[in-house]
Amino acid sequence: MIVSEIFTSIQGEGINMGKPSVFLRLWGCNLSCGYTHTSKGWKPNGGWMCDTTYTWMTKGNDVVELSVEEVLDALEAQGLGDNVRHLVVTGGEPLLQATELTQLVRDIRGSTVEVESNATMFPDDLAFLVHYWDLSPKLSNSGIAQSYRERPDVIKRWCALARSGHNVYFKFVVRDPNDVWEVDAYVKRYSIPKGNVLLMPEGTDGQTLSERAKWLIPLCTEKGYRYTDRLHIRVYGNVRGV
Repeated sequence: MIVSEIFTSIQGEGINMGKPSVFLRLWGCNLSCGYTHTSKGWKPNGGWMCDTTYTWMTKGNDVVELSVEEVLDALEAQGLGDNVRHLVVTGGEPLLQATELTQLVRDIRGSTVEVESNATMFPDDLAFLVHYWDLSPKLSNSGIAQSYRERPDVIKRWCALARSGHNVYFKFVVRDPNDVWEVDAYVKRYSIPKGNVLLMPEGTDGQTLSERAKWLIPLCTEKGYRYTDRLHIRVYGNVRGV
C-alpha cells in the first residue's frame, strides 16, 4: 500500500465528528480539486483548492510503500484496537488501492472502519465490509469538469447502498449559497435521503469556517440537511498529522 501518513487524533468532520480515530492516509487521487495540469505543471483553476495536495500532486520522501501486514502493525502501534477503536481511511482517493484495502479491512478486529472517498468509484467487495462511508462528491466549485467528478452509474450504486440501510453519507463542500442549490439538484437527481446529506463549509482557517457557518447552518435547518464542521482546522489549523 502506498501510504502518505498514519496518525491518531479525533475525526474532525462528517458523521463521526469528535470520535477518537487512527487515520490511514493513502497516497494518490484521480481528481485534482482546484488545479489543472499544464505544460508548466499544476496551476490553480479558480475552484476551491485541495488542502491535501501532498497526497497526489507530488510524491514526497515521506510517502512509503508498505505491505498490508506492515500497515496493520503501524495502526496497532498508533493504538488501534486498544483505547482507539475507529479507523479512518482517507487520501487522496483510497479506492485507488481497493484490493489492498479490502484485505486490510478484513484483517481488522474489534474496530469500526470509516472510508472517505470522492464517490467516483464503487468497490464491489469492500462496499459491504466498511462500517461508514464518508463520500464527498465534488460540485462545480471544485473546478473539475462534471464528466470527471460525477459518474451517474457509480452514484446510483452508492445511493442504493444508502437506501438499503448501510451507513453511506454524502458530504458536500460548500463555499457560497449557490452551492447549496447545486446540492439540492444533486440530491433530487439521485433520490438521496436528506438524512444522509451533510454540508460542510469550505475553509482552511477558523474565521472562514465561522463566517460561512453563519449562513450555512440556517440553510441546513431549512432544507433538512446535516451540518458538519471541520474541528481539526479550528483546533490545530491547516497542518498535517492531526
